[in-house]
Amino acid sequence: MADQDSTLRSRPSAKSKATDFTQPTEDSPSTSKPSSRISILDILRVLAGLALFSTLLSYFITGTPLWTRDRPLWTRPSYLRAKISGDLLLLPSTLSLYNGSDPRLPIYLALNGTIYDVSASPHFYGPGGGYHPFAGRDATRAFVTGCFAEDTTDDLRGVEDMFIPLDLDVAPEPDVTGLSKEDGEKKVKEARGSWKKKRERARRLALGQVQKTVGKWAESFGGGEGKYGGGKTKYFRVGRVVKSAAEEEERRGSKVRELCGRARNLRPKTSEHLDLGD
Repeated sequence: MADQDSTLRSRPSAKSKATDFTQPTEDSPSTSKPSSRISILDILRVLAGLALFSTLLSYFITGTPLWTRDRPLWTRPSYLRAKISGDLLLLPSTLSLYNGSDPRLPIYLALNGTIYDVSASPHFYGPGGGYHPFAGRDATRAFVTGCFAEDTTDDLRGVEDMFIPLDLDVAPEPDVTGLSKEDGEKKVKEARGSWKKKRERARRLALGQVQKTVGKWAESFGGGEGKYGGGKTKYFRVGRVVKSAAEEEERRGSKVRELCGRARNLRPKTSEHLDLGD
């Protein structure tokens, strides 16, 4: 009986067995949960990934790794809206509202009747900018002559004179000393006829030079690689200027403008460099 009591006392209870089973031993693996804290290394990995993504995206869009070039036009919401809505037709009075004074409106200028969005350069075309006189109007004449204050108009009549040499302004007076009256008159007539032909030829060349100058500006504003400001990604065409019949009639009846001082000073002195024929 004593031996039986001793056996019962030495037998572990069910509670003890459960306790012993759940407690880890030196030979059993640890069952602790892994840490959920973000390390500095994880943060650096994320930043490196974002930097790589930005570099690849910049190469795709601008061709450079650091976004150092202007965004292509197709990434600009204003350009996409203009293409979807079609040509914008504005009266000169309405165009004047888009001169950069109202920050809610884009900055427009017109060149030879075509309207361009130049909002990408508010430091040039906005208030206080060097080209602000061009904003909100068609100042094609000033683009040719360079007279920003005097020539902010689209009237190109007579502007070709700035490319006509000074030596063609006055008809020549040939020396007829010793000639008979008939021979003298013939010589004068021939000299003046030759001068008239040269002047007409020079005027045609000058008109071509005016159109070439306007064309270079239009190329820049229209997204081309022209030599003048803008570049191929900054500006774009949005529409045209429309005028009333009364405005057109007023233009036809107005006096042709004289050349501004700068344009007069730029006139070539001689026609020797021109191919004017005989």
